[in-house]
Amino acid sequence: MKITDIEKGLGFKDGLDVTINGVAYPTVIDNHGVQRFVKNRAVDFIVHHGEPAINELGFAYGSGKIPLDDLRAFYMMIGYSVSGYCDIPAFLNDEVINPMWDEENTELVQLHERLAAAEQVCNLVDRREVAEDELDAAIANWRQTVQGTNK
Repeated sequence: MKITDIEKGLGFKDGLDVTINGVAYPTVIDNHGVQRFVKNRAVDFIVHHGEPAINELGFAYGSGKIPLDDLRAFYMMIGYSVSGYCDIPAFLNDEVINPMWDEENTELVQLHERLAAAEQVCNLVDRREVAEDELDAAIANWRQTVQGTNK
């Protein structure tokens, strides 16, 4: 079961709004349980296929070439994590109201974290089983080779 399926059962079908400086912004929970701003695919494409790099945008803001609101929108449009956004120096004075951080939602947040951890464990178990199968095949192949040279 994917995190997104679980979210639907928990009422996250349409995501959660995070309020920053009085403006609500939609977020989603990704398959790793990380809450992210909704991604703008055009901006994401530009970021992954050309310049400028994110650090260069930060420098452009610092030198006055990019307004703060544009920089803020950029990070949201590329689906930056909400917690990461709050750590960016340019946004430290932003007032962020996030329902995921409310005490009444603590149990829900912990559930998301446990579900994400469980999904990672399942992925590791799957990879281990594949590795064990490959090792078994390599050992069987080696035995055949050794038995063939001993004849």
